[in-house]
Amino acid sequence: MASSSYRYHETLDKTRTRLLNLQAGREKDDLEIEINISNLSDRPEYEALSYECGTAERLDFVNISCDKIDITHDLHTALKRIRYTSRPRTLWVDAICINQDDTSEKISKFH
Repeated sequence: MASSSYRYHETLDKTRTRLLNLQAGREKDDLEIEINISNLSDRPEYEALSYECGTAERLDFVNISCDKIDITHDLHTALKRIRYTSRPRTLWVDAICINQDDTSEKISKFH
């Protein structure tokens, strides 16, 4: 199992969300992302990928700066397949953009 080293530094409320920029790459390249906080009132453009929020099975990872975030193998495969080869892609992925270790954050995003 991969070891997560990324720590979510900000708690979200209903007016802000995390969005990830999935960096461009080829099939064999590692996954690289950046996570940014966005104000929903700014109406940021992104695509959503809802993916088994809260699952305990984490067998792969994505790189974020000098850290790693554990994700499922299936999500890893999906991100590799949907990333562009020449430019970043902005996404909201529940399994990454919601801190899965913070029960109150998971609940507040859906209520």
